Amino acid sequence: MSVKLLVVVSAASLAWLAVSGVPGIRPHEAQGALALPTGTPTQAQQGTPEQVDLSYYFRVWHTRVPGAVWQSPSDVPGYETLHIAPGVQAGDLTISPNGRYVWNSYGGKVGQWVRGDANYPIVLIDTVENKKWKVGYDPKHTGGRDIVIWDGYIWYDGKK
Repeated sequence: MSVKLLVVVSAASLAWLAVSGVPGIRPHEAQGALALPTGTPTQAQQGTPEQVDLSYYFRVWHTRVPGAVWQSPSDVPGYETLHIAPGVQAGDLTISPNGRYVWNSYGGKVGQWVRGDANYPIVLIDTVENKKWKVGYDPKHTGGRDIVIWDGYIWYDGKK
């Protein structure tokens, strides 16, 4: 008889564990569907930088870390742990045409954005975490999202 153990964690905890590099907890290397994958999201906007109309991005976006499900080995032989993270709201992101943004996430971030490439036409310069968050359009509206915000390891969904 095969029984799976069930552990429920929040997406915020998952994101913290992934970024913190806690030994043995590496959701970006686990099997199955993940909220925090590595690599390029496939739903980014296509075209040349000159063809991208930035006015679409100038608004308030409701951001979230999407949910995740993955398995990991258990301390009990023959068992695996099933992790379920429902996702979490991450705060509103306001992108302004004057080259500035405000992201009410993790205590708040205020900064400047620069022009990116055709797939991610806006790049948020984050001096708090020393990251560059790429912002791109999702034409398929995967999971109801309108934009993807990512740093190369972690991504967020954004909705109007």
